[in-house]
Amino acid sequence: MKDLTGKKYIKLTVLSYSHTKKYFRYWKCKCDCGNECVVREHYLTSGYTKSCGCYRKEFSLKHGETGTRFYMIWALMKARCLNKNRKDYQRYGAIGIGINEEWKEYMSFKKDMHDSYSKHCGMYGDKETTLDRIDNTKGYFKENCRWATPKEQSNNMKTNHLITYDGKTQSLALWADEIGIKYSCLFARVSRGWSLDRAFSKR
Repeated sequence: MKDLTGKKYIKLTVLSYSHTKKYFRYWKCKCDCGNECVVREHYLTSGYTKSCGCYRKEFSLKHGETGTRFYMIWALMKARCLNKNRKDYQRYGAIGIGINEEWKEYMSFKKDMHDSYSKHCGMYGDKETTLDRIDNTKGYFKENCRWATPKEQSNNMKTNHLITYDGKTQSLALWADEIGIKYSCLFARVSRGWSLDRAFSKR
């Protein structure tokens, strides 16, 4: 077991090992505000738990939006680019995908993106509104970000195999949806070497 005693994670300093429960290790910590608390190891090292609870209370008093979906989108964007303890950091921060300095502050991000977020939600709904980078080789900043549906965002992934047909380029998944053919069927046809005319038209 790695000893975390003496290490500091945001506002929490580890005092000692506390106990293990259902295979999860817990550590006794002291917060910068003076309170003591017991925190699960993963929550501590990943940055999920930042304090004894005072940080959330203080932050919530500033704008009252900590629990909103818009705020969580900002928080997750920031975490995957800056928090080395997150698994998805390897696909973002570790390869140079970052955030401009202004957007590291929530209110700056809100100023630039909230109006367009509200409009997109009005058209497609909250669950169909995700933050998407226009150029996936670049980071998060106003000129490179937009709101998109999950399907539109998946079409923009750099791992996609894009297909151009009849002057239009998009992912195979979007072609399947547009044409009305099951994705598995269309994928099989293209993989077997069918021409696009035959693959897209045969019912």
